[in-house]
Amino acid sequence: MPTVSSKVSNEDFERIKKIATSYNITVSELIKQAIFSAEITDTKAITKETKSLNLTLSEIGNNVNQLTRYTHYKKQFNPLAKSGLHEIYLDIAGILNDK
Repeated sequence: MPTVSSKVSNEDFERIKKIATSYNITVSELIKQAIFSAEITDTKAITKETKSLNLTLSEIGNNVNQLTRYTHYKKQFNPLAKSGLHEIYLDIAGILNDK
């Protein structure tokens, strides 16, 4: 039968042994159960989603900066800036609701 091995710290090994003992199973059985019941996530998909989210947030930040510069330049807060900020708010709310 093939063997799989892994290095862990003494502290982690003691924790693993304690958990296995509490379930009255061997360390090997505990590890097998943990591996086969674990949900594997696609890290590439997460990375793509994160990059897309970062780009969107960057664009929103750019819009906020442009509105801030415009408002400072005009020395007043006009309806155009207020409308732009409302759109940014809706964008952020949409991102948060998607999660």
